[in-house]
Amino acid sequence: MDVFISEHPQFSAMAARVKRIAQADGWAGAYLSAEDVVLYKLVYHRGKDRVDLERLFAARPGLDTAYVRDWLQQMFPAGDPRHTTLDDLERRFLRR
Repeated sequence: MDVFISEHPQFSAMAARVKRIAQADGWAGAYLSAEDVVLYKLVYHRGKDRVDLERLFAARPGLDTAYVRDWLQQMFPAGDPRHTTLDDLERRFLRR
């Protein structure tokens, strides 16, 4: 289980980007945006997260990585390996 701290400023941004999707039976689910999933996969930076990130980047070539990068820069100092991981994922999967 992953834990999110509601007092962190990023939590408000994440909550504002939640996607609500109605189901055929009338139930509506709330889902984090792909960018927020990417950000928190980078925050935790576990081996299993790297696999998930590669799959997500491959499936979603239109990711807003500027949003991810902005929060990553606010949360971790320059030189942190999370920045390098994001650079590598962009280079390998997005080729903008």
